[in-house]
Amino acid sequence: MDELAAELVRLGPDVIVTVASGAALAAKRATTTIPIVMATVGEPVGIGLVASLARPGGNITGVTLYGSELARKRLELLKETIPGVRRVALLGNAANPFSAFSWNEIQPAGPALGLELRLFAIRELGELPASFAAMKRDGVDSLLYCPMHHSQRGKL
Repeated sequence: MDELAAELVRLGPDVIVTVASGAALAAKRATTTIPIVMATVGEPVGIGLVASLARPGGNITGVTLYGSELARKRLELLKETIPGVRRVALLGNAANPFSAFSWNEIQPAGPALGLELRLFAIRELGELPASFAAMKRDGVDSLLYCPMHHSQRGKL
């Protein structure tokens, strides 16, 4: 992503529009002067993309679809929807900083709700079968998905 962002900056666009956390962070590293509009970025404050949602600062603005206050609520809804759920897996993209942020946000809520949580962070699509096999072996009852964005064919 960093190479692509640097190439884009060299082309001299008037504005850069990004989708996903990784692309927005790469654009931020590539320029401090070209305006960057982020779309569908997960928790831009938590991953260090902007200073705050009210006053992002710098050359970055845009929207987010995630609020950290929803982490516990997602688990509460899961527990309400699937009575008896005990072990929950979070599947995330190891290369996406939002996956790590999501895990850090949701992890404390699990024990408080009587749930065991386990992170399955993968880098390539080929790792999915082994992750699902490990989930089955560990007796996982449910799966929460952390959005993953494809940066290239066969990679996450």
